[in-house]
Amino acid sequence: KKIDLTGGEQERDFIYIDDCANAIVKLAEEAEGVIDVGSGNPISFNKIVGVINNVLGTDIKPKYIPKPDNYVNETCAHPNKMLEYYQPKVSFEQDMKEVICELQSSPQL
Repeated sequence: KKIDLTGGEQERDFIYIDDCANAIVKLAEEAEGVIDVGSGNPISFNKIVGVINNVLGTDIKPKYIPKPDNYVNETCAHPNKMLEYYQPKVSFEQDMKEVICELQSSPQL
């Protein structure tokens, strides 16, 4: 199968759901104000495809398509204040392995 990507170098910030939940609880108990929750490490879509290929043992190649004019190339949290209270424990790669394993074992999919 092909994966349609708009360039592949666009980046998004990912954080494991347990890390997100634990950070929110810790911040609600101890911090004040508006606080970004995220990894602070944007991951390119090309890297995501590479991690998926690595986990599945596949060699899926993206099909690059044009980006819309108003496309956002990068979104990333600025978690400096969060990191004063909570450090994420799960890497992006480990997160992807767990998600893929869960999806593979799901009878609904």
